[in-house]
Amino acid sequence: MQITKIMQILGLILAAVAGVVLLGILILLVCRAVNASRYKIRSDRGIDESGYIEINGIRQFIHIRGENTANPVMIFVHGGPGSPMSFAAPYYQMPIEQEFTVLHYDQRGCERTFYANPAGGELTVAQLESDLDVTVDYACERFGCEKVVIMGHSWGTVLGALYIHDHPEKVQAYIGVSQAVSGLYEGKITLGEKALTAAKKSGNAADAAALEEALGRMRKVSRYEDMALSDLVTVAGLSSKYLGCDGEMSSLGQIVTGITSPYMNMADVRWFLRMSNDTQAFFSSQGALMEYAFFGFDLYALGSDYDFPVYFISGSDDCAIPQEAAQMYFDQVTAPQKQMSVIENTGHSPFMDSPDIFAHTVTEWLK
Repeated sequence: MQITKIMQILGLILAAVAGVVLLGILILLVCRAVNASRYKIRSDRGIDESGYIEINGIRQFIHIRGENTANPVMIFVHGGPGSPMSFAAPYYQMPIEQEFTVLHYDQRGCERTFYANPAGGELTVAQLESDLDVTVDYACERFGCEKVVIMGHSWGTVLGALYIHDHPEKVQAYIGVSQAVSGLYEGKITLGEKALTAAKKSGNAADAAALEEALGRMRKVSRYEDMALSDLVTVAGLSSKYLGCDGEMSSLGQIVTGITSPYMNMADVRWFLRMSNDTQAFFSSQGALMEYAFFGFDLYALGSDYDFPVYFISGSDDCAIPQEAAQMYFDQVTAPQKQMSVIENTGHSPFMDSPDIFAHTVTEWLK
């Protein structure tokens, strides 16, 4: 009799859990359907297309959106390395799509491009720059233009900066979002030192000690292979704690934005699980790119004279890349037109934290 009651209770619990799971799935499907309607391109002259194109011997995933294919073309160079944003793009770029045809692509070695080409060849900065060049040529040929707008974010500003210096004849304008200026490792140390000052001021001895120990080791490192991921995680986490802002979209908010997007699929989910479950393996797989991003990049060495408009957008509370360095470089820039905007109460991804202001800023500049 007692066993029967226990089985009945277990049955009720399982039924309740199943009900909650089914309800969650239903809510998710409804949200994706609502967003599919919200994000729909309604112009007969528009485009909302995704698929693969042949790029330097591999199948590379692209997603193109815009309300009029006769508009100028913008290519978004995503950050990371290895953090594509195409599935979330409509969340922040719909006003931009009124004025531009926007092309996103998953860079070699990550997300949908990775799963379409598990043996995608050597992952180098030169290779990724060549891939971007072929993507630009594809866009120009397809949409009948000679130049494109390059918008890079974070790591994408490293790759984007290299590209616009090597191929200025193909660039209509450049937008650096959370622009990197020198090695990102040096930037992490700079931000860690600011966080250390804040931790000491707050009286948190444990955080201050953790930062001092990690920063002490980091200052001795000059090569990617000698870098301790644990120190980087410590400094990044505490920098976010002391230098972040309440306007920054939370990790949960980013997840919800992603899974409720009608453009996210299982390849995207698999990739982000791969990144989060084994960070060390992920960093190793991106080694050559990380080496250059952390220790090799120097925007000053590339120069500061441009023949096209240059724009920088920063979050006021970016705790991933110190934006004071971007401002110092920007002050030296000469270009037919230049502007820098700092969006208040936003972090490293101002387009996610304040999408309306971000889109308005971009469209007003480029009009």
